Amino acid sequence: MTDARTAPADRRSERRRRLILPGQYGPDFDDGGPLLVVEAREFFTARPVHRAKAHLWLSALRHLVRDLRDRGEGDRIEHVQVDTLRQALVGRDDLEVVDPPSRTLRAQVRHWGRGTEVLPSRGFVTDEDEFAEWAAQGTGRFRMETFYERVRRREGWLMRSDAPVGGRFSLDEQNRESPPKGATTLGLPEPW
Repeated sequence: MTDARTAPADRRSERRRRLILPGQYGPDFDDGGPLLVVEAREFFTARPVHRAKAHLWLSALRHLVRDLRDRGEGDRIEHVQVDTLRQALVGRDDLEVVDPPSRTLRAQVRHWGRGTEVLPSRGFVTDEDEFAEWAAQGTGRFRMETFYERVRRREGWLMRSDAPVGGRFSLDEQNRESPPKGATTLGLPEPW
């Protein structure tokens, strides 16, 4: 397996087929080259998954395939339906994949080998190196709210000059409060 950050430039320029994994069906993961979209039953059966989430994944996958075909780009997409992801990858050495955020898929990607090129994660405001650098600083409070504050200050999101809109960077402290003792509801409206 090759990491795209260390792969030689000529290797990255080869026309590889981009493997699209669950959660990567949006435009941020399609650079216009050939795609491999795998509809693997194991994505929905290996671990418990909420029915609505499964429907959204499947719908997004099939819409991606249909939309490319409708635009006349069907020749660059290969859509396979299999029981396991491994079945779709047997004998393939022409793939690249954007590093997935799922711990399970990430572990699988790390063990494919056979020339699969792993591209850096996408779809996040910060990259993993920036987060790792922050985590290694050991500020004493390893809470995401301190990282969020850093990013908000840098990006200027929900900020007025140097102060956060609303006076606070985070409401996480309130989110950690226990529900009232003996309460059977939290006083919120019933779901639809």
